[in-house]
Amino acid sequence: MSEDSTVLAILRRFVDFMTYFLPVEFVIRKDSVVYGSIKKKRALWRDRYYIDMRNDGEAKIDRRLVVALSVLLDSINNQ
Repeated sequence: MSEDSTVLAILRRFVDFMTYFLPVEFVIRKDSVVYGSIKKKRALWRDRYYIDMRNDGEAKIDRRLVVALSVLLDSINNQ
């Protein structure tokens, strides 16, 4: 799993208010094949995470792992 853009990732970390304007997206890859993504949308009270695994029709990536990654992202990115 990696962030969608290195430049945006640096901006999000060093310019605090940018996290409200730049959506956070993580891409889930295996062997350079994109299987899905996790998008974080900031809100006033709660952040929301949208998991999209449409490219993984054969379920090569365990869904429990994807949910666990989402929880991990929330705990790491909670500011």
